[in-house]
Amino acid sequence: MLVFLWGTPQVKSFLNDLSTTLHIGAKINWPGLHLEVVRIPPVVAKDTPEKAVYELFVLSATGTALLITGILSGLVLRLRPGEIGRVFLGTLHRVRLSLLTIAAMLAIGYVTRYGGLDASMGLAFAKTGKLFAFFSPLLGWLGVALTGSDTSSNALFGR
Repeated sequence: MLVFLWGTPQVKSFLNDLSTTLHIGAKINWPGLHLEVVRIPPVVAKDTPEKAVYELFVLSATGTALLITGILSGLVLRLRPGEIGRVFLGTLHRVRLSLLTIAAMLAIGYVTRYGGLDASMGLAFAKTGKLFAFFSPLLGWLGVALTGSDTSSNALFGR
């Protein structure tokens, strides 16, 4: 329930405002990249500079909701704070390589986006006509096979 509430626009907006007020959240225009890449026709109707804004809002992050849910669950299960901490650290140790892989795939996704690969692939697939129905799931399958995750595949191939 907490994770669901965390995802609602009202709660997310409130937590983002709170993060900004407490100076633990920020939107940062990425130096040397923000508005430097320009998408041009036929990808967009008119020349459009691409925004590169890093948003860090710790309070509204889904991971924060999961962390709080885990702590509350541990307390409901009558675990001591030390036990909850050990479980948390053990879980982090267990998923460390998965987290590194996810971060790397997201990084590649941003590189492909700002490098124009997603637009080039989109234009190429759009020209396949009736064969698009064949190529589209093939691309999805390839992305999931490469990344191991549909979410990472979406990030890799332009969301």
